[in-house]
Amino acid sequence: MTALLTLGVYMPMAKARDMTVVTSLRPLQGIVAAVMAGAGKPQLLLTRRVDPHHASLRPSQARLLAQADVIFIVSRDLERFLKRPLAALARDGAVVELARIANIRLLPHRRLDPPGAGSSGRDGHAVTDWHVWTDPLAAAAMAEAAAEVLARQDAAHAALYRKNAAALKQRLSALTKAWAKRLKPLAGRPFIVTHDAFQYFDVRFGLSPLAAVQPDDETLPGPRRMSAILRLARQHEGLCVLHGPGHDRRWAQLLRREAGARAIEVDVLGYGIREEGAAFLERYYDGLGTAHVRCLKGRL
Repeated sequence: MTALLTLGVYMPMAKARDMTVVTSLRPLQGIVAAVMAGAGKPQLLLTRRVDPHHASLRPSQARLLAQADVIFIVSRDLERFLKRPLAALARDGAVVELARIANIRLLPHRRLDPPGAGSSGRDGHAVTDWHVWTDPLAAAAMAEAAAEVLARQDAAHAALYRKNAAALKQRLSALTKAWAKRLKPLAGRPFIVTHDAFQYFDVRFGLSPLAAVQPDDETLPGPRRMSAILRLARQHEGLCVLHGPGHDRRWAQLLRREAGARAIEVDVLGYGIREEGAAFLERYYDGLGTAHVRCLKGRL
């Protein structure tokens, strides 16, 4: 709990039967649901397939925040649309930035500029990359941190929360070892991403894309950058591009049409997964791993 106190997380006590737990993103809901299994279920704020970089708050979501005893987010620097609402609506709740309190080595945005693209995006890319949940071991660390938060809130279930977090860590460690073995032979093979949301997954498993279509989370590629991306794709016959849903798909379609690239879609936010808790997380990381295998091998 020292880390929580150092970061100034206010933890009012709530009765277990009255405790309302809210998570911002689907992967966080999976983590917290696994920790709470047998004691309750967290509610999800962004229930639709919405990019947290560009989300806006609806009245129903504002009411949910106002009622919450604990609100788990990745970081105010990721879910920036929540900064002002949290300050105004969550005065009586505990806002927990899991990426900051968990035992995770945070990484800066990596520079994935194709040759000839020039300077674009955030200068120096020194801004932190907050897509930490894509690393299964980071998810295990966030589960342990969440368990401590919930144990303070709900002492009656403290042992259960810690037991669940420990069990999840074992499951995710085994999953990580299995995917490390499967992905190791693919290290060094080239691919492109549309939006660089997979750095923590790639670092965990020794993978490295050649370039990203978008220079950062919020900047669209200009003509010069797209020309450089297309040249790079044409230099690598059959190069694969990993892309998310929504607007990411159009960049992948352009690369497929103009450069013969193969396009593999991956759901980085897990909205297409029906399972909950630990089962959600296993399905989610299997999806990330399978997408990379399809991309780098050209087949399963």
